[in-house]
Amino acid sequence: MVFKKIKTISAFVFLWIFISAALFSVLYLTGLMPSYMKDFVADAEMSLINSPVVSAPAFSVKGAEILVPAVGIDSAIVFPTSTDKNVLDKALYGGVAHYPSSSLPGENGNVFIFGHSTNKEFVHNQAFTAFTKLHNVKVGDDIIIKSNGAIYYYRVTSAEILSPDKAKIYMESNEPKLTLTTCWPVGNPLDRTVVEAKYIGMAAGK
Repeated sequence: MVFKKIKTISAFVFLWIFISAALFSVLYLTGLMPSYMKDFVADAEMSLINSPVVSAPAFSVKGAEILVPAVGIDSAIVFPTSTDKNVLDKALYGGVAHYPSSSLPGENGNVFIFGHSTNKEFVHNQAFTAFTKLHNVKVGDDIIIKSNGAIYYYRVTSAEILSPDKAKIYMESNEPKLTLTTCWPVGNPLDRTVVEAKYIGMAAGK
């Protein structure tokens, strides 16, 4: 008996909401809506437009890391401040390296990151294996960069093996993008694995 009453009340409430919504739509579309209701709708729309946007934390080079879950890449990113070859080589002892004149994640332009790969079974420094699996990356794979409570998402648009003369990296771009590169074959600088990805967006994270 009680269940039947609840069912009847629920049906009545649903019908009332449906009729009210339909009436509201008719009044709004035909221009017959009272002025006070129009003002209410306009105020609600302006409230949504002017609502404060939570700003993303500024990118920090401290503790930044890059992940490509599809192939198991997970490495710290080092940010050298000089393009001197010795400085860049030294940076690779700590992980993959961000090229100094390239953009930072989330910015317009190209984020250029390069790293070591090796085919040696045992290496003393695991940073030398950071991009060993980069050649396995495929179009559509996700690349994630984490830093300072923010997660930057990129999606692979191309993955190629190129000769050094064709593996030109351009820093300028009209949109935010990411380029990763390492030697090919693994551990041999004969050619280059070059992976490009488009920026998808940023989310808060730990």
